[in-house]
This record gives sequence, C-alpha cells and structure tokens, in this order.
Amino acid sequence: MNSVPVRAIDPIGLRASSALRGVLFGTAANINNLRKDIDGGQYNSFIKKNYHVIEPENDFKPMKLWRGVNNYSWIDCDWLLGSTPNSTGWAQQNGMQIRGHTLVWAQDKYTPDWLLKQESSLSSDKVKLLLSDYIHAVVGRYRSKVLWWDVVNEAVEDSKNNSRPFNLRDCFWYRKLGQDFVKYAFMFAHQADPQAQLYYNDYNNEDMGSKSSRVLELIKWVRSQGAIIHGVGMQWHIRISRTINPGDQHYQNAQRLI
Repeated sequence: MNSVPVRAIDPIGLRASSALRGVLFGTAANINNLRKDIDGGQYNSFIKKNYHVIEPENDFKPMKLWRGVNNYSWIDCDWLLGSTPNSTGWAQQNGMQIRGHTLVWAQDKYTPDWLLKQESSLSSDKVKLLLSDYIHAVVGRYRSKVLWWDVVNEAVEDSKNNSRPFNLRDCFWYRKLGQDFVKYAFMFAHQADPQAQLYYNDYNNEDMGSKSSRVLELIKWVRSQGAIIHGVGMQWHIRISRTINPGDQHYQNAQRLI
C-alpha cells in the first residue's frame, strides 16, 4: 500500500461559518483567562476564531461586581470594555460583542452577603433605591457596549406550586419588593440604556411544562406594567445528540416565547 501525503487545511472556524448563515455564535468566557492569555494564547485564539459574542462567566454577576453601597469592582469588566464611554477594551479591539449576565439573580446564595446581612433593617423603599442605583451604575457604565442583558435570572421556582405569584422564588428581592422586583429591574435597565436588548433568563423552561408557562405569564405581566422585555433566555440543558424538529415540544415552546 502506498502512502499519500495529506496537507491539513485549517478550518475557517465557527465564527466565519455561522456568519455565512446569518447567525451570531457565542460562548461563556473567563475574563481572567483572557487577561492572562493562558495556554500560550490558545484560549484567546480559540475564542476569537470561533465566536462573535461572549458572555463573561461571573464578572457581571452581583456577588462579583457589587461590593457595597456605591462600591463596585470594575477592574475586569473595564479591561473587557473600557472604563469610559469613549475608551475601548479587549472586546472592541477584537471585534467581540458582549452579553451581560446577570443584573438580578433571584436566589439568596447568589445575592451579595453584605446585602443579606442588612435585610431586616432595610425598608422596601430603600431596597428599591439600591436596586435602581446598582442597575443604573452597571448598565450605564457600559451603555452601548453591552448589547444584551440578562436582567433577571432564575426567578421562577421548579416546584409545582409554592403559592407565590408566578411560582417566584423566596429570595431577598421578593421578600422586600414582592413580584414588583422583576418589573423594577427591567424598568431600571431600560432607563440606563434604552438601546440594549433586555432578557429574562431561566433553566428548565425549554419544554411545554408548567415552568415555561409560568415564565410566559410572568413576562406578560411585566409587559402589562409598562416594562420592556425583548426576549427569553433558555439555558437548554439538553444533549446535543437530540434532534429538534417542528413537531417537537421544545420547538413549539420556543415559538410561543418569541
């Protein structure tokens, strides 16, 4: 048998391939890994070659960013996006678009400790003001630089019925503001950047079950209150081997949430 030499051709990557189909392709990325240029630059190169959009894994989350009243840890997000309206960061310099995740994570374990420790002494009016100040600070700082925001994350509980409106979780924000915390979060985000696309994000809402129905009702209610929601984030923890077709409940559910 004769051997035949084969020259490997570097594929164009998912970024270029998806662009040919009019699709933006994204991933979660660790800002610290980008800053350190780990693996001899392979991490950065892989992301730049394959994605149009990155969602910083943890750096926009309140427990990482929000250190106290008017106290924020901007260093990583500033490196990514620039610290002033006219400055640039890694994202702009590499043609990368950014999705911000998340402004309000409706679970106590993902709420800043300093806020939980003050819960009993904070009035509802004070909590509403804190929420407004925080969202305006974050969204306003990166206005026009972050194109999409997951404004509220995982607010609907998985249980069949917990007696709270829309099956909302028992969290700091609900205890202080009731269901209005969802409405306020979207209102404040839109005020801070009227051009940004605003999303509600959750998991286990990809099929036609009770949770996705509650998410849909929550969104309808928020919109009825005058707040703007542009879409729903579905985390889709499903196997890639699964085929989705127009007759599948996942497809049908996505259609009703559009």
